[in-house]
Amino acid sequence: HIKLPNILPDIFQIIIRYIYGGRISLVEYDVLDIIKILVAANELSIKIIPEELYEDTIKYFLDKNSKNLDSIIITTQHAELISKWINRLEITDELKNSYEFKLILRGSRDGFTAKLFHEICDNQSHTVTIFKVKDTNEILGGYNPIEWKNDYGIFRDYGTTKDSFIFSFMNKESIKDHIISRVKDEYYAICYCHNYGPSFGDKDLTIYGGHEGVASFRNKKSYCQENSYEKQIRKMEDDFSVEEYERNGKFYFVKPNITAEVFQIILRYIYSGTILLNEQDTSEILRLVVAAPSKEISNYLRRYLIENKSEWMKLNFELAYQISFQSNNLLELQQFCTDLMAKSPGKIFELLDFTSLYEKSLISLIERDDLQMKEIEVWE
Repeated sequence: HIKLPNILPDIFQIIIRYIYGGRISLVEYDVLDIIKILVAANELSIKIIPEELYEDTIKYFLDKNSKNLDSIIITTQHAELISKWINRLEITDELKNSYEFKLILRGSRDGFTAKLFHEICDNQSHTVTIFKVKDTNEILGGYNPIEWKNDYGIFRDYGTTKDSFIFSFMNKESIKDHIISRVKDEYYAICYCHNYGPSFGDKDLTIYGGHEGVASFRNKKSYCQENSYEKQIRKMEDDFSVEEYERNGKFYFVKPNITAEVFQIILRYIYSGTILLNEQDTSEILRLVVAAPSKEISNYLRRYLIENKSEWMKLNFELAYQISFQSNNLLELQQFCTDLMAKSPGKIFELLDFTSLYEKSLISLIERDDLQMKEIEVWE
């Protein structure tokens, strides 16, 4: 009788197929399954991935982790930078949470007229529109946090927001040469007109669709002129044609799953049997707790964090809190966070959006007798 702890039947079947077939296709599995396969193979002393393919495995993970972007105009680098701009981060800031760009409209698939744009996109909010300028490598675009509308009057109408922005990339293959221009006149942030496609400001980024909005955006009558936004996003003000355009939204908040760094730590553990915690950033150790290849390692990491990194978690409470409640197996970390909230509720609630609190955490907090806050203050 052979006892195989921590190996699920489905994973064991994959291992058996590998033993008899001599190969395994990682394309068929998601990242978590790949980790489970590697851990199971390690327990059976089977090397599914030769050490010389170690770097290729990391590259595969990175490629697989970025395939949720459905765009023929921008790369994942562009999408990440746009996500940072939505969060009002600088290019060098870490993007702790990202957005999934869900394609709603593509010109080459759906059409290039203002009429069609309004039929598909009106009344939708939190969208990014991206344009490829014909006969150049330029990419233009804008973020609209409010809904699109169709104004059927003679004059244009405008939507008000402080959070919209327009942008440009001079090279569709790179993010180095870019311009972001945030709205400065919020009352003219978004332009509504039945003759226009997705347009921003008073001429800042205007996509012209001709009389009655039935002409193609490829008519070389679109233009950019600085008025309602901080900067001119094109180096020239001549009219341009749209070669391709995409509209992405509504944005879905994506909690981080497993970063490339964490995946690399797990692979190193599988091949060497060690994790050098002193060499790891505390934020990566925290994420590793969720993705740990075994319960024993997860328990050890939780104890390590509480005993050695409690001050860091206090200073970075929001990250520690969000990660600790991603799994029901992280009870010690959840208790640490709840204890801290009970002792310093005022300070913690300044850091956290009240609506982001997990129900389990909130109930546990309210039921505590040592909560350092009056009941009326909790519900205000």
